[in-house]
Amino acid sequence: MNRTKRLLAPLLPLALAGVCAAQTVVLTENFSSWPPPGWSVEGSGCGAWARTDPALLANYTGGSTTSAVANSDHCGGSVDTALVSPPFAFPAGATGGRLEFKHDFFLGTFLADQANVAISSDGGTSWTPLKAYASASNRGVVEALDLTGYLGATDLRVRFQLTTSGGDWWWQVDDVVVTAFTCPIPVVPTISGEAEGCSVPGLTLS
Repeated sequence: MNRTKRLLAPLLPLALAGVCAAQTVVLTENFSSWPPPGWSVEGSGCGAWARTDPALLANYTGGSTTSAVANSDHCGGSVDTALVSPPFAFPAGATGGRLEFKHDFFLGTFLADQANVAISSDGGTSWTPLKAYASASNRGVVEALDLTGYLGATDLRVRFQLTTSGGDWWWQVDDVVVTAFTCPIPVVPTISGEAEGCSVPGLTLS
C-alpha cells in the first residue's frame, strides 16, 4: 500500500459513520411557555424550577427567549428541586439515541451544590445518573449524552435536579432534544495490498 493509502485507511470508519444520518426527534422542549406540556416539577416554594423572567434574569444557556431555571440565589436559602420530562420511547429499529441540551450551571460559594441529570426507564420509580455537575461552574454549555443503552424501553423520562446547601446561584436548562438515530451498522472494508477498488461514499482508494 502506498503512502497515500496508508494515510487514508484510518479515515474509512469516519467516512462510513458520516453515512449514518437518519434522525427522528423523540422529545423537544424550549421552555417558551410554562409549565411546559407534560413536564413536572418536584419540590415547591422559592427556588423551584420555573421559567426565566427576562426582566429579572437573562437566559445564559445560549438558547433563545426563555429557559427553565432553578434559582437558589432568588431565595437566599437551600434548594432541592427536580424538573422531569414527559414519558418517551425510541422508535422500533433505532440503533442509537442521544439527549442534548443547553445549560448554565452557576456555582458560587457553596461548593457542595450539585446539578444532576438522570434517566428513568420505569416511569420515575428509580433513576440512573447520566451526568453530574459540581465543584465548578459550567456556563453556557451544550451537552450531549448517549442514550443508546435505553433503546427498547417504553417509559423513559429524564430529570434535571438541583440541590444546594445555601443561597447560591442557579441552574438554567434550555432546548432539550432527545433524538433517535436509525442507521445501518457500518462495515469497514479490509484493506490489504494496494486495496484495489476499495471505496466508500466520499472516499475512494484505487
